[in-house]
Amino acid sequence: MKNKPLVKSLTRYTSSNIYQRVCGIINTFIKPRLLSPDLYGIWNILSLVATYATYLHLGSRNSMFYRIPYAKGKEDHGKAAAIEASTFYGSLAVTLVAVAGVLLYAVFREQTDAVRIGLFVIAGLILLNWYFDFYFVYLIAHQDFMLPSRMNYLKATIAVFLNAVLIYFFSIYGLYLAALLTVLFGVAVFRKVRPLEFRSGFHFGTFRELVAGGMPVMLYNITNELVSTSDKVIVAYFLGSEQLGFYAITGLVFNFLMQIPGDARDVIEPDLMRGADHRTPEANLAEYFFKPLAYTGALMPFLIGPAVFCAPVFIHLLLPRYLPGILPTQIIVLGSYFFALAYVARGIIVAYNGQVRAALIISAVVLLNIVLGILLIKAGFGLAGVATGSSVSFLVLFVALCAFIRKRHKGSASVWSAAARDVVRPFVFIVAAIALLEAVSRMLAIHEIATALLKTGIFLAASYGLLAYTGKRSPSLQGMDVRKLFKRKG
Repeated sequence: MKNKPLVKSLTRYTSSNIYQRVCGIINTFIKPRLLSPDLYGIWNILSLVATYATYLHLGSRNSMFYRIPYAKGKEDHGKAAAIEASTFYGSLAVTLVAVAGVLLYAVFREQTDAVRIGLFVIAGLILLNWYFDFYFVYLIAHQDFMLPSRMNYLKATIAVFLNAVLIYFFSIYGLYLAALLTVLFGVAVFRKVRPLEFRSGFHFGTFRELVAGGMPVMLYNITNELVSTSDKVIVAYFLGSEQLGFYAITGLVFNFLMQIPGDARDVIEPDLMRGADHRTPEANLAEYFFKPLAYTGALMPFLIGPAVFCAPVFIHLLLPRYLPGILPTQIIVLGSYFFALAYVARGIIVAYNGQVRAALIISAVVLLNIVLGILLIKAGFGLAGVATGSSVSFLVLFVALCAFIRKRHKGSASVWSAAARDVVRPFVFIVAAIALLEAVSRMLAIHEIATALLKTGIFLAASYGLLAYTGKRSPSLQGMDVRKLFKRKG
């Protein structure tokens, strides 16, 4: 079979991503386990700076990812080299400006030693991450999946080991060192095994074209990032690093829940992009928006219920210093339902080049999230208020994106009404079932762990019953097999 090596490489690459995510979950547990809430809060706000800095390529890497294979397919190796060099040096220039800004802030702003040293570390991480991320996309664009796959395994394993050992002995300074050493290791391996083939050739015009081509998708992605992380900035600014440490536990559960909808989206979108021009907009909407929407809505109860019931037990037993994070975590978990649904919208928006306008809508939601968080803090609701503001923002985000898609694609009222039922019904079930089970459990004098397991078991059984009921009545759910969402096609 001609494509067998490629299929095998893709399978190995997918497996390495799964392994990396499992290690990521372990890492997110190690940090709060070994750090105090105050130090964990400091790390979270510093790591947000590094996260936002990953978008400093301004979309050029997004364009490089698609344009290198196209140029190589036409055997225009000069064009491919120009794309690589322009992306490399252009994004480096922007990154260096950001690094200089972080260093200046670290030097001239009054702050604790832990924060100041952390800012110096983050400046180094921004530069190292820029190099590593460029290398990673460069290899994938050249369809070299073997080295990135091995890197996922190596880097994830080393990160877990270094975090566990260095944080245990050196607290947050060990975390700083572990973060630097992990990325430095990745860069060193890349350079040793696969040196970059270009040496120069930056063209400003080429870089401008790359940015113009990739900026819309990047804007959409970064505004989504801001929706899900701006709450942490609010907590850090108004309540301080210790409260942020408590609140950051919400991210541990939230990020885990978002992995499954994210994986489904990564499988669905390539299929949509490959055949979008050969199908009617109505057919694309039905197959790649309404159906995944219904599937996601049907799937989320199986994730949200156990998370709501088991999070308190998990935090009590393993992270006892973070008890104030329990209620915010449960609120964010409920709101994650709508954020997961909003994930589904990206494919259809990007397929019809609506990402710039959608990014403006998402920016308005970010502003709403900030305003709600501040108002609820001022009203005395604390961390629970910030979590509520974020969850409301997730709902508004989903509704706004649906309104945007409907305005562009129309569609019959009956189809949209059916889609609304598919997403409203599971959420009403989730809220009602959780409220009922919590009320009943308070009357039972049994152990906390036994209570959580009992509630989870009853909830999952009821969720399965709901799925069986709706699967026979919803056109989008008939013949549903959730596994198909995650089965990559060779």
